[in-house]
Amino acid sequence: MTRTLARLLAAAFAFVASLSNAAEPDLAICMLCHGTEARGNAAVRAPRIAGMEAWYLKQQLGAYRADLRGTNPDDVPGQEMRIVALGLGDDAAIDRIVAAIARLGIKPASPTIAGDVARGKELYSGCAACHGPQGEGNAYLKAPALAHGSDWYQVAQLENFMQSRRGTAPADTGGLQMRAAAAALPDVQAARDVVAYINTLR
Repeated sequence: MTRTLARLLAAAFAFVASLSNAAEPDLAICMLCHGTEARGNAAVRAPRIAGMEAWYLKQQLGAYRADLRGTNPDDVPGQEMRIVALGLGDDAAIDRIVAAIARLGIKPASPTIAGDVARGKELYSGCAACHGPQGEGNAYLKAPALAHGSDWYQVAQLENFMQSRRGTAPADTGGLQMRAAAAALPDVQAARDVVAYINTLR
């Protein structure tokens, strides 16, 4: 992460916050990248967050703030998100942001990934143990729902786990588990096949 990029993100944070809608001021910084309805924006590599579980959003923002995510130099989007998370303020501010996102309701992302669905179904059997047979997620296991998510982002994150760009911090238990699970995939095409199958669970 360059100092120039860090300054630009900080300036964008301040600018958007100053223009925020009075009804949902805490969403301003999120909407900058994730869109006005938080449906995601592939152009800036920002996934859909509308409809994501509140516990998961809070957990991931905490992971960025605790240097468990976004520290790998090859994970540029993660580095950008880490700067945003560090600028969100205290836990109360994060709770307000997560609550504001929850009020948006579920807004499914449009499918963009194609692959071998039959192969993906077979490979997904390993994912179902935590994420559920219908991709519904499991809060007890801290596994988020996958159905209705940004499929391109899911592929990107599987690649991050496979390439050890994510899930390497010793304290990131969930990340370490996901890195081990992703390592079982034989190649990047397998990741695309799994996500193509997840798209059928919408």
